Amino acid sequence: MIEVNRVSYTTASDKRPVLTDVNMTLGPGLYLLTGERASGTTELMQVMASLRRPQSGEVLINGLDVAGRRPSVLSRLAYMGPDTVFPVNTIAEMTTSHAIFYPHFSPQALDENLIRLRIGADDRLTELADADRHLVMAAYLLSLNTDLLLLDDIRTGLSLQQYRELRAMIRENLSGQRTAVLSQVNSDMSTDFDGLIFMRAGRVALVAETRDILAAAVTTVTPMRPAEAIFAEFLDGAWHAVVPASAVAETYEPFDFAILCRALSNPEAAERVSRLINPKS
Repeated sequence: MIEVNRVSYTTASDKRPVLTDVNMTLGPGLYLLTGERASGTTELMQVMASLRRPQSGEVLINGLDVAGRRPSVLSRLAYMGPDTVFPVNTIAEMTTSHAIFYPHFSPQALDENLIRLRIGADDRLTELADADRHLVMAAYLLSLNTDLLLLDDIRTGLSLQQYRELRAMIRENLSGQRTAVLSQVNSDMSTDFDGLIFMRAGRVALVAETRDILAAAVTTVTPMRPAEAIFAEFLDGAWHAVVPASAVAETYEPFDFAILCRALSNPEAAERVSRLINPKS
């Protein structure tokens, strides 16, 4: 279990608050972390990875605080951002100089991931295209079998097919009690993810499992504004709305997470949507 308890973070340079009283608990599975532009998603990922120290609060991995950066805790997490660089020439070198610190590293999983990507462990990383290098680095981190895997803005530079390949690879490697968080744009959210974390202005507007979202709400696109809508906006000649599932007898439309994310970006609608999906929060 991953716990983020009352985390606040302020930049050292201009004392600008970036994260304010962030609280969430994540169970096993694959989560999408997204939000408004400059909402603090990258900073939250880096705090969770112990790369930034918050002014207050804590991040716990199965009860262990990441802030102390003890080897026994760091071996439980892996982080990769858009600027991450491996300080070696090949993945094979990573297995001998880095993987030894991760007790659950699986050479078999790494081999299977590399075969899937058609990239060799001895291929020089600097000679790979940027997208291929990002994929092979993610494949290596997956094989470490950490309790928490954080991939921040990793889609940058990937084609749609490569991104689908990455998500499929994560799914195949994510077993047991492991948690993975991908930080991406709103449009990436789908039922492929086990949960959604949405941030607005440095706060978590919603953290929920996908099944709870689908059980509580439906999205509609209709010529008339639904009377029961808790959020609605008129776009391209139709009303795009979030409606309580209890108010709809039957729906054949797939859930549109983009509408939900727009609702969470709306200061007036965000609290209503959050209460609908998480009535006990």
